[in-house]
Amino acid sequence: MPAFKAFRSLRGKLIALTVIVELITLGAVVWNSERLAEVHLTRQFELRRAEITGLLQAAIGPAMAQRDYAAVSDTLRAAQQLQGLTYLVMVDEEGQSVASVNWDRSLPTPADNSSEPDLARLGDLHTRIPVLLEGRSYGELRIGIDLSFLRDVRQILLLQNLLLGALGILLSGVVLGALAHRLTRRLGLLTTASEDLGAGRPFVALPGLADDDLGTVVQAFNGMAAALERRIQELRVSEAEQRAQTEAIDIERARLDALLSAMRIGLVF
Repeated sequence: MPAFKAFRSLRGKLIALTVIVELITLGAVVWNSERLAEVHLTRQFELRRAEITGLLQAAIGPAMAQRDYAAVSDTLRAAQQLQGLTYLVMVDEEGQSVASVNWDRSLPTPADNSSEPDLARLGDLHTRIPVLLEGRSYGELRIGIDLSFLRDVRQILLLQNLLLGALGILLSGVVLGALAHRLTRRLGLLTTASEDLGAGRPFVALPGLADDDLGTVVQAFNGMAAALERRIQELRVSEAEQRAQTEAIDIERARLDALLSAMRIGLVF
């Protein structure tokens, strides 16, 4: 097939091997950049969650100690304005919901999944924060946090890395293709010149400057071909001279034979 024949040439092999190496390198770079970005984002998220947790505990603890559920509700509504908090539910020490935002208090809250090792794969993080004041527990605050930003950042980084990698592969392929074309074109000229020499056709010196290794090879081939053509020409001249000498000898031999024949019959020319 023509598609497979293209990869049998030196140009096709060079381009194919380069693309394979670059794809492997691109995969390693994309994987490593995603890993580092995910670790960094997860660390930043954990710091932000710890900061929010500390603020909410300090704000809700006194209100829960005084059974001031209206103040708890106001605090939860104010906290919900923070970006990424999907719901907040305050549960007292008896497990009863006393205040909530964006959640139906009659429904059970989702199970805590904050212990999952890969937070970026979660759609929402459900965590529970104990509310303590002077060592006494007044319940727990259940929070839902939207983690879609981690997934979005991962997708954006992946897309950007793939686009940059594809651009790099395209540019390197074009440059390598141009170099391979220059190389294989000169090799093709060498092949054609060798075939001409083998067929006995007149040799025409190949163009090429000794500015690289292939140019040196072309010049060496030109010198060899010129020397070979001179030897062939010398052999042709020598053959022509021998042929002329042979013809002259044949003529003289014919004359001598005629003379000898005439002498036998007593005739003299």
